[in-house]
Amino acid sequence: MTFRFQRSGMAIVIVLSFVLALLTLGSAYIKTFSNIKQTNPKIPGITRTFR
Repeated sequence: MTFRFQRSGMAIVIVLSFVLALLTLGSAYIKTFSNIKQTNPKIPGITRTFR
């Protein structure tokens, strides 16, 4: 019982860390993308796909 609980806790921790990493990566990607759009607004296709 305790071993199963430990495994589920580890899975929850792994999922939480994965979600946190995805969130940080997504926010950084959005920041860099908005900066690129501000500096170079004539990028074809990329702005259309992300809206």
